[in-house]
Amino acid sequence: MSNKIVIPTGLREAQTIDEIGIHDIPEGVGAGPEQSFDIKDRTLFMLLDEERRVYVPAMSNGWIPATPHTRKQLHLVHTRTNQPILLSNWKLAHLQAERRIRPMTEDPTKNLPGSSLSYKEEHIAFSDWKTRMIDAILAAEVERGKHLTWPQMKKVMEKIGAETGLKPLGRTQTFERLKLDRDGGQFDRLVNQMPKHRPGNRTERFHSQLYDLVREAVFETIANLGTWKMVRAKVKILVRDGAKYEHLRAEVLDNEGNFLLKQSFLGRTIKGCNLYVKDLLRHGPDFAQRKHADYLRQIRATAPLERVDADFAQFPVMIIDDELDIAFGKPWTCVLRDRFTAIPIGWSVGFGSPSFQLFLEALQHAIFEKTDLPEGTEYPYGGFPLAIGVDNEQPLIQKDAENAARQVGYKLVEYRPGSPWMKGALERLFRILGTAFVHSLAGATTSSPDERKKYDNEKEMAVPVLKLSEFRGFLAHYFCNIHVFEPRLGLGETNAVEAVPADLWVEYIKKAPLRPLIDRDIFARMAGLSKMVTIQSDGARLDFIHYSSPELFLIRTNPAHKKGKRYRFVRDAYDVGHGWVEDPYRGKMIEVFAQGAGARYAPGLKLFHHRRIMDYRREQNKKLKNVLDLIEAQDAMAEEVLNLKRSRRKYDIARKVAQLFESQVNKFGDAKIIDMSTLRSGADLMDLANPETMRPKPPRSPRAKAVVPVAAKPASTMMPVVVEGDDDADAAGYDV
Repeated sequence: MSNKIVIPTGLREAQTIDEIGIHDIPEGVGAGPEQSFDIKDRTLFMLLDEERRVYVPAMSNGWIPATPHTRKQLHLVHTRTNQPILLSNWKLAHLQAERRIRPMTEDPTKNLPGSSLSYKEEHIAFSDWKTRMIDAILAAEVERGKHLTWPQMKKVMEKIGAETGLKPLGRTQTFERLKLDRDGGQFDRLVNQMPKHRPGNRTERFHSQLYDLVREAVFETIANLGTWKMVRAKVKILVRDGAKYEHLRAEVLDNEGNFLLKQSFLGRTIKGCNLYVKDLLRHGPDFAQRKHADYLRQIRATAPLERVDADFAQFPVMIIDDELDIAFGKPWTCVLRDRFTAIPIGWSVGFGSPSFQLFLEALQHAIFEKTDLPEGTEYPYGGFPLAIGVDNEQPLIQKDAENAARQVGYKLVEYRPGSPWMKGALERLFRILGTAFVHSLAGATTSSPDERKKYDNEKEMAVPVLKLSEFRGFLAHYFCNIHVFEPRLGLGETNAVEAVPADLWVEYIKKAPLRPLIDRDIFARMAGLSKMVTIQSDGARLDFIHYSSPELFLIRTNPAHKKGKRYRFVRDAYDVGHGWVEDPYRGKMIEVFAQGAGARYAPGLKLFHHRRIMDYRREQNKKLKNVLDLIEAQDAMAEEVLNLKRSRRKYDIARKVAQLFESQVNKFGDAKIIDMSTLRSGADLMDLANPETMRPKPPRSPRAKAVVPVAAKPASTMMPVVVEGDDDADAAGYDV
């Protein structure tokens, strides 16, 4: 295999490490020990600058152990100049969160930022099939404590195939896929198993539909407690004129109407039907789940991040916008709680109903650096969980949740339905949150119906009101300053012994499982929010926000581009300040950022928050359009515009397209917003022995930060009206 790696147009290789600003990243202060990364020696990486347009190739060269004065660091070498790069686990986590570190492979399309979003559904399904078989073999090897032989591997895959309906892998393909999973890395596990393009016809064989015909007849027969005779009758019905399988009549009946399929074939199909499927068809999913599902008994984890519990909870408080008269409703929260230390490692806030996207936001909050905390607040507790335990909450057990577990790399553990004690500590945490601040607010009626009966009707009608930033500030304040420092039962040697969660984390985090480097763009891919947009000279517009990038110029000037042509736009539901536009001509994803006024408004803003603001603005504009004076003013303005005649046109064709593209890049660089308030004056004396590098803060939406709430004020007697607007079609099910 060739060692030459080619980077497509769109990224520029830097000559030195200093150009990408790796050394300017400040080391985490007061964060304490961190979860270590699992990185093999001689692994090639691409390190990018802040704008992810300039890169340097680097190769890992082992770990430098920690000393009393330094942290454990990964030793990287710049492959062009042999310059050393030392990155601590904290800096690696920072680069991962900022999408500035990527693996380098021989396939150039897998190197580019946003490449995780470019794969088609059929490719993801193909890779998911391979990954399921590989995971089953690896799990069996861990259980037995040794490598499996080929007959044992085959038996394991046949068992998984019977449960999922997927075809087992062949001998050669099995060993090839195991090697790809082992050597391909864990940055994005599905990429390791992606199919390679091969010429030839891949259409399915026609006779495979015959098995679909028999299977459909068998399923209906089982549901009606029938025998093979009923299967035969149902097959004849399905091949009648105008029926679903009419084209298979010659395979089932001869010219005289005699049945061609043997009784033994139908009988074996009925007897070979999965027992879970039989109970599912006869008694329903609840009975089948209780009878056949495998569940793990509740045990305490042995290290932080070995087992994390996830669940949703709603609080009886009305949330409003920080600046506008917008009521969001009662908030839902998703919390991920570490079972060993009882520390919440990630959380999210949404509205409407529990959803898979709300869980993904909490998972990101747990894995990556937390940037939404109030000023002056630190929370070093977080990392990559080895397993996540969930109950029977629908968003956490649906197909999307299972796919997320395979793609990200954690294990999804489903607790027994109707058994809340399996994660009773998390349920208690929600009760503590309610008692700590929500139910103590003025106008709160508690979550218990018996307690609500003690209040008169006037107080029952009052609902406490908080701003969104205040509610998030309450959560952050409790988690950061109270919960982790309070002694709690069950964390010591026995269930009756107390221990402090923060002390347990510092003591045992070194025993936590190694974390993989993952591509943060995976979460945008799993959210599945995309639309088709047109590209104009000022970029792409979506939901009243203009997005642009210098690379969009290459799409507009491509010969295949036509006016009005639409391109796929993948949005980030957790940060509307940026997104990705698919370039079909070069086969890559272009990351675009909010421009103009949106550059201050959008970064860090959630999609649900932005949509509520836009709905509110539309309602206000409708009211203003009905004002007669405004209509007359608009007509007068239109008349003045029509009277202006501009006939001059200036045609100034550039000598080189590259010069225009370079000017576009410089234009975007000059328009970048820099917060100068964080820079120090040069009047102070510089400590030459220990100089300090100050970096301006990147712009973020004022609504994206949590704030420490002020003293509680009486609830307003006038409640803001909830604005109900039509959501986009691509946000089905995402009401958070």
